[in-house]
Amino acid sequence: TVFTAVELILNKGWNYQQPWLEEVKLIEGFPWHQTGLGRARPVREWLKLGVKKRNKNVIDYFNDLETTLILPQGRYGPKFLAYPNFKVFMKWNNSFMYSTTAAYLANRLRGDPVFISQGPADILDFGDMVELQEILHELGYAVGKIDGILGAKTRQSVRAVQIHLGFPADSWPTADLLKVLKSI
Repeated sequence: TVFTAVELILNKGWNYQQPWLEEVKLIEGFPWHQTGLGRARPVREWLKLGVKKRNKNVIDYFNDLETTLILPQGRYGPKFLAYPNFKVFMKWNNSFMYSTTAAYLANRLRGDPVFISQGPADILDFGDMVELQEILHELGYAVGKIDGILGAKTRQSVRAVQIHLGFPADSWPTADLLKVLKSI
């Protein structure tokens, strides 16, 4: 059977009545450990935790919709509420960064401004990422394949070790985190 692009989107669960990704701002002292894929809650609960609108967008209309607060580059990078339609991006390509980029590009094409960034720490280079994964694996964290790629399991492991060490749990591996882990 030949599907049109619209049929493909609908078969993956796209809801035309709902958004996919919305940039937000966070209050000082936000509980970073609440963020990340797998920790969805209704928009109204995010608002109570200190999520603030950045634009005129849709946040007011979907208070009961389950969303996830994602930080693609940690707490100093852009911050987004990912709505259920974001999962459709993830079904097309299960890469968190690819799907986030595609969803953000769609926002830019509709006229959204460039995202706010506070200058996140650079991502670890390949060698450092492999070393981080090896250390986390040795400590008992499930990083998945040790391949130098910041995938979902490595992000979850980074988050878990950040919580354990008392770091802000934003799932973003930094050189400072790696340095601390090397000293353990």
